[in-house]
Amino acid sequence: MIQKGLAAYIREQLRNGYKIEALRQAIIQQGYSHTDTEDTINSVIGVSAAPVQPIEPPHKKLGFFQKMENVLFHPNKFFSDVKTEGIRPSVIYLLTFTFLFMVFFSAVIIVASTQISPIELNVLTFTIITITLSITFIFFFASIIIWILLESAFTQSIAKLLGGKGTFADSVKAMTYSLTPFWLTMILLAIVVVPTIMFLPDFFNLNGLTEQPPDVGSLGIAGLFFSLVMTIAVIWTLIINVKGLGILHGKSAWWGLAVLVLRTIIEMIINAIIGFLLIFLIGAFITALIGAAISTASSGSLTLPGPLA
Repeated sequence: MIQKGLAAYIREQLRNGYKIEALRQAIIQQGYSHTDTEDTINSVIGVSAAPVQPIEPPHKKLGFFQKMENVLFHPNKFFSDVKTEGIRPSVIYLLTFTFLFMVFFSAVIIVASTQISPIELNVLTFTIITITLSITFIFFFASIIIWILLESAFTQSIAKLLGGKGTFADSVKAMTYSLTPFWLTMILLAIVVVPTIMFLPDFFNLNGLTEQPPDVGSLGIAGLFFSLVMTIAVIWTLIINVKGLGILHGKSAWWGLAVLVLRTIIEMIINAIIGFLLIFLIGAFITALIGAAISTASSGSLTLPGPLA
């Protein structure tokens, strides 16, 4: 407890040139408690008796839907919060979205198939569908993971080249979480498509697919709607991606955009080179086959005897 009379005494002695340590010993020798002495001295010299360091509260672990909301509407805060997060939560988040999409996409395929060509669902048919979907799920999951890791590694290389401070895990997080608008849009479209196929099959002209070309008007409306929604999703994904890259690598969103643009240009160049090489190799192979065929035909041709003398 602070003793006011003692505080006045300490101030006066400090003005007279005495040191704090000497005053502390003298005060304790006079019978004051150690606590009262320290509290009073600290109040005089302007130090809190029990200095409290500001402790940043730990970030609350977000669930799947909370992450989705924060990524979509508060990307800056979200990526700042997940800076210390490992790579595992982002991969689980991605696989959850992938699983949900595959479930709804499978429902669309099954419902559309039954509308186009009704089938009798027996044990054999159910088994075939289950095995096919299971294999598709596994292949799709593996493809998504491999694609994410390769793209993230390429992005990380370019980010380091441009002075990025983040790690490979940061590039993975930026990419996986930024895909939220894309996956969400695909799932929502599937949810819309399934009831439409069931109750409004003429909208997609499913009943006429096996007999005549699709109705241009119906497909035009559906195609325009899907194209508009997907365009919005892609732009939204790009915005989140550049913000995530910038924050996780200690840079700006414009820096993140530069990384993605450079990555896209390099990928286009690589794809063009690979395509040229494939065309060249295929052309050389076909030329060799034609040359071999001509050579075989020439060596196997019959020589007619000349006229008798």
